[in-house]
Amino acid sequence: MNRKIITFFWLLVLNFILILCHMFIPAVQDLLSGSKLFLLPFIIFFFFGLVLLILTIKSKIKKPLKKYLLLTSVSAVSVLVFIVLHNLFYALGVVAEDIKILKILAEALHVIFFFISIIIAPIGFLVGVIGSIKYIVKLNKAQGCNP
Repeated sequence: MNRKIITFFWLLVLNFILILCHMFIPAVQDLLSGSKLFLLPFIIFFFFGLVLLILTIKSKIKKPLKKYLLLTSVSAVSVLVFIVLHNLFYALGVVAEDIKILKILAEALHVIFFFISIIIAPIGFLVGVIGSIKYIVKLNKAQGCNP
């Protein structure tokens, strides 16, 4: 098993926990709210996901684990991508106030991208993490290593 992949996988999981704390624990929210550092955990999450994606694609890991690692990394990368797209289409909807069809399209897309970034991508990430952990443990047992 590639140590870099495992390292970035666990860094990604830890960063996800930090993001959850940032979203749901008031003491953590207060640390970053109102500053430009608000997006820092999401940016780090994006880059860890991107590194894991590249390492996983280049690796020779067997299929079930590779699929879960790809799901984990693509979901991590997509969170920030869809947050940015959500904001861009929201802004386009505001700017295109007078052009009805463009405003409706921009509003629909900003809602869809928001839903993907807040609901779909995190669910995909959790499914990927759980599946990856399952196969990492299974692989370690087969190799006689203690996890």
